Amino acid sequence: MPVHNPEAEQGDDMGETRSSAGRGVWILAPVAGAFVAGFVGIAVFHQGSGWLFNKLGIYPAQYRTQPIPPFGVPQILSQCFWGGLWGIVLA
Repeated sequence: MPVHNPEAEQGDDMGETRSSAGRGVWILAPVAGAFVAGFVGIAVFHQGSGWLFNKLGIYPAQYRTQPIPPFGVPQILSQCFWGGLWGIVLA
């Protein structure tokens, strides 16, 4: 004799809610990865090539830490932040 289960009659709405709850990770992970790639790319490659050119006497010093407007963050952090945003755009 089958057992009566009132929750089974309500449909599969709860199952859909549970399965879609983890989808934010699948959307956020590539965006965060693209931001990190752009951020690190500026810090390593852009600034690294600037350091090399500076040592060769071609280019001025990199890793500038003077605050820039409007928030007064160091220039290197501002450049890395914008590199991260461009990483998201180009991903």
